[in-house]
Amino acid sequence: MINKKNYFWLICGSIIFVFLWFASSILLPFIVGLLIAYILNPSLVKLKQYGLGHKFSVSILLLMSFFFFVGIFLFLVPLFVQQFSNLIEKMPEVYDKSLDFAFTYINKLIPNTFKDSSYSEILYNMLAQESAKIISTSISILQSAFKSGLAFINVLGLIVITPIVSWYILSDWDKLVQFVENLIPQSNKKQFVSIKQNSDKIISSFFRGQLTVSIILALYYFISLLLIGTEGAFVIGMSIGVLSFIPYIGSIVGLFLALSITGMQFASLNIALIVILIFIIGQLIESYYLTPKYVGKNVGLHPVIIILSLLVGGSVFGLLGIFLAIPVVAILFSFIPNSSN
Repeated sequence: MINKKNYFWLICGSIIFVFLWFASSILLPFIVGLLIAYILNPSLVKLKQYGLGHKFSVSILLLMSFFFFVGIFLFLVPLFVQQFSNLIEKMPEVYDKSLDFAFTYINKLIPNTFKDSSYSEILYNMLAQESAKIISTSISILQSAFKSGLAFINVLGLIVITPIVSWYILSDWDKLVQFVENLIPQSNKKQFVSIKQNSDKIISSFFRGQLTVSIILALYYFISLLLIGTEGAFVIGMSIGVLSFIPYIGSIVGLFLALSITGMQFASLNIALIVILIFIIGQLIESYYLTPKYVGKNVGLHPVIIILSLLVGGSVFGLLGIFLAIPVVAILFSFIPNSSN
């Protein structure tokens, strides 16, 4: 049985869901702006404690954030593109090298397997054909994504609208929270405050903590793979950092990329073992130090719940759903007693 007080929240949630369903294509800049304001609000409170004016503090914070992200964009994106381009240029050479290594290794295990050149030629052509299919499919997917007018509008909106939205929301954060509280009936206000506090604890622990974890992991994998001479170490490190907010997925994808690239580049079992060791150490550091320290047990969401919520959110609402998945699930779990268990 649903508690009578929860009917109010059920109706509110249904209205919000329907609204997001119909307006998801245009809401992304506003949701990102809201998240930026939410993340920066604690820093705003600290700045104001030093006697700085409210509007001035907001402007300083957003300008610092703007220059930080512009700096990252101007420095990291060209580096990412350069390394990715180098990987693409070297792919034919690396591909041939990896096939030669595979044929040699198989012949060692099973002598005379490829003694007849026709066998190796058949296998080579088959692999080349399948690789061509994969590459052409990937290119067509990317082309369709970039040709989408909606994608262009979302990118333009993120660049232009998001900073404006962030400024207004951060400037009026206390008023906005008070406005929402005033909409809640008096009989539900106590429950609302409890849900708000619990949700804030979960969301802040996840987003602010996970951002720190992602940056540290990206640097760790980038430097570690760079030291063994891996082509595209920066691309792999960045990919792991971006994907690390999804439990285990970042490490799995990163390991696959690293083994694939180093396997084709070096064709060495020793290098492969070193790569695996790097990822084992990285996973141990993440699980036993970084996540407990920066994310903490306050999140209270099982990794399976996080993965499922991101998949469902992404499939229903696209990129907007990915941004909203964790906050929405955190709020939903606030209704469930002992949900952290």
